[in-house]
Amino acid sequence: MTDGNEDIITPFILYNLHTTFPELLATNGHGCTVHSCPLHACPVRQHHTAISPKDELLLTQEAQFTNLVDWALVTEDDPTLQGEVQYFCTHHSKASQIAHRIRALKESLQNECLAMYQSSDRLTAANAIACI
Repeated sequence: MTDGNEDIITPFILYNLHTTFPELLATNGHGCTVHSCPLHACPVRQHHTAISPKDELLLTQEAQFTNLVDWALVTEDDPTLQGEVQYFCTHHSKASQIAHRIRALKESLQNECLAMYQSSDRLTAANAIACI
């Protein structure tokens, strides 16, 4: 584990998969400092294809095959892979929430602009600028 520019050797390691963003926790023992870093999947050296949008649907928390994906991750017995899938799911969910908020804000902006333009037309018809 690295702390700044310094490598730290710790005999006790824990994969914390029960947080929003999984992390690797390391310590020298009870009462010692606990060092943490994000938990990401370890790359493999063989050729692999990029994850397609269809594949992404398999990994999302709303997918109908979630139980099968969870079973496959447990069978694979790779905590870094489990952590990375959880990391992906968390960011996918947050991105989806932000997209919904942006869509709602765009609709609100469109409604407000329409009301402003209609008011501008009425002000023009009333010759408001000359009166002011």
